Amino acid sequence: MKLTVEERIIAFEILPKEGDFLTLQALRELREALSLTEEEKKRFGVEIQLQDNGTMDCSWENNGEVDIPLNEMKLELIRLPLREKDGQKQLTDSMVSLYEKFVVSREEEDKKEK
Repeated sequence: MKLTVEERIIAFEILPKEGDFLTLQALRELREALSLTEEEKKRFGVEIQLQDNGTMDCSWENNGEVDIPLNEMKLELIRLPLREKDGQKQLTDSMVSLYEKFVVSREEEDKKEK
């Protein structure tokens, strides 16, 4: 699935922190897939700065897309927190494109199959 720099960062941030063994293995693989390589950081002009309070600020010059290979389990690991945030009315503007790609497109596919 093609994801922008911003979408990858947001997806990384919303992933669950806990789960069973198989889920944690899939989460580790998913985090690796979503992480930006050194080459991508250079290509997209990504800068990451660690703040005094332990948080990170991230900026980029080009919000380019990269095709990230995701199986159904990894797709669902991103869908679930997006659905939860939507149900709790906690989606942010920066999550909208992810929600459209992972949740809305899935719902449209399910409707076509019926």
